[in-house]
Amino acid sequence: MPSNAEILAEMRCIFKLYEKEGLLLREKYDLTQQEMDVATFLANNPALDTATDIVEYRMLPKANVSQAVEQLIRRGYLTRTPDTHDRRRVHLALTAAAAPLVEDVCRSRVHVAEKLFADFTPEERASLDDMLRRIAQNARTALQP
Repeated sequence: MPSNAEILAEMRCIFKLYEKEGLLLREKYDLTQQEMDVATFLANNPALDTATDIVEYRMLPKANVSQAVEQLIRRGYLTRTPDTHDRRRVHLALTAAAAPLVEDVCRSRVHVAEKLFADFTPEERASLDDMLRRIAQNARTALQP
């Protein structure tokens, strides 16, 4: 059984692959990883369309999300609209200009998954998916105050 240090090193290896695959896209669009993450979060979660949602679900620092949102707005990839019932809430929406970016990021993530799971059977993948969901839930529970 691998040690905790070995597990963390293996997880870091996976993140390094993810970062490496995203490098070309970050350079192509001149965006940071956080900006790409915010754009794809909004594309994949249309009902979760506020900066608070992104902070909560992606577990990113609020300052990083705010900065990413401002940059995406400045570049024309994102708009913001005040909530009609609660002026403190601001809804974010991707613009048509963001579509090629989102498509490229989604393709890149599929490519990473194909590399990571190249020799997995569908049953092994389903089992791993279940275990990872349980691990993440345990982590969320442990992070609760």
